Amino acid sequence: MRKLGCSIGTLPGKDIFEQIEEIKKAGFDSTFFSWTNKQNAIAITEKANALGLEVEGIHAPFHKSNSVWVEGDDGDEYIEELRACINTAAKLHIPVVIIHTSLGTDVPKTSPIGLVRFRKIIIEAERKGVKLAFENTEIIRHLSLI
Repeated sequence: MRKLGCSIGTLPGKDIFEQIEEIKKAGFDSTFFSWTNKQNAIAITEKANALGLEVEGIHAPFHKSNSVWVEGDDGDEYIEELRACINTAAKLHIPVVIIHTSLGTDVPKTSPIGLVRFRKIIIEAERKGVKLAFENTEIIRHLSLI
């Protein structure tokens, strides 16, 4: 039988924990959520699991996706944020982390530093047994390169 999932964050006016309860009441089997920090991820996962919902994935932050491709501390800091997300997913037995390769339509060119940075998180995810789902909704060249 096919599992049905619903993203946390789709019910305006309800806090995250109320949303998890509503998702379960509506008959869904699984969910995923957007990463904010480790403590939040733990609390969300514990609540979902207590209700019998499987957490299938975490959507990594994407606010600094373009910085990966450009020299500077922002790109390094963003990669560390992605690593924290991946490591938390592994500890919580969440199998997938969704990552943007760039953001928007005005994006930097692909670059060697971007490839080096993405390689770091790909290796980290492999070591931890977490699958990375790369996505890009506007510009495809970064996604194609990865």
